[in-house]
Amino acid sequence: MADHEIKSPREFDDELREIETSDPVHPDTTNPIHEKLINNDAYLKEKVDEIPERHTENIGYGVHGGLDVLESETPDMDVHVQSGVVYMPDGTRYQFESTETITVNDADYTNDRIDIIYVSEARDIEYEYGELSSDPEKPDLPSGAVELAEIYVAAEDTEIEQGDITDSRKMKGNLADLEEKTNAHISDNASDDVHGLLELYNERVVDHNLDVSAPPYGYYIRWENGLQICFREAVPNLSENTSAFPYPSNFSGLPNGSSWGIKGSLATSEHIDTFADGFIYVRGDNWQFRSNTNTTNDPEGSTITLFAVGEW
Repeated sequence: MADHEIKSPREFDDELREIETSDPVHPDTTNPIHEKLINNDAYLKEKVDEIPERHTENIGYGVHGGLDVLESETPDMDVHVQSGVVYMPDGTRYQFESTETITVNDADYTNDRIDIIYVSEARDIEYEYGELSSDPEKPDLPSGAVELAEIYVAAEDTEIEQGDITDSRKMKGNLADLEEKTNAHISDNASDDVHGLLELYNERVVDHNLDVSAPPYGYYIRWENGLQICFREAVPNLSENTSAFPYPSNFSGLPNGSSWGIKGSLATSEHIDTFADGFIYVRGDNWQFRSNTNTTNDPEGSTITLFAVGEW
């Protein structure tokens, strides 16, 4: 028995004709309807399957909170991984509800080693011990895993203390962190990275202009995974219906972030920010301000901070 054809590329059709009483009960009548339905399902499934990948690309992966590794209350060879939430490299979110205890292998009599604790691709907390050496190195992290801690096991150790545990959690960035760091960077008019923007997503930065003093169109940062953020301050002209503010660096498409003001009364509604003087929205190549006032008496509005995030 043949299956319905699934179109490639996937297509969605929101028109579906009704079956009427005069229609014959025949495959020529019902099959086209069923084929539309299964193709709609295939289209929606493809979009749902893209969500973890888009999350990883646009926000990053790593530990969202918790999962710190602690010594025992009375130090011994056990360590304890606390409950917490992790976003895996494939974008999957996983929550550990309780503390897990790991027993570290006995120390060698002569040589040291470095062990690691990590969340595996299978969403399990795993332990792997390193090779013995007078100058030890930690073992390689398995593919698809998120590292939590390194444990230095010195020769003849009989207990693991907190000083032996190095926190190596890759902390996942989020937009709240980004807003805080962005606003702090602008408020301080910083020309360096004192607010940690370059380390926010734990990805290699390939281009930025944070070291430029007062760039005319604002600041941008590009990460190796394709993420880009742009931000700047602007003062809209209320005597014009529309004011456009170019991005300091172009996006490959419409940014999927937002923009906001920080120096005035602001209420946010999805991708459009509204306040007393007008509203702001993101476009493919610029932020745009639409004035509600259109006044020539006081043409300068409030200073606002504009922000956009997307792919470069």
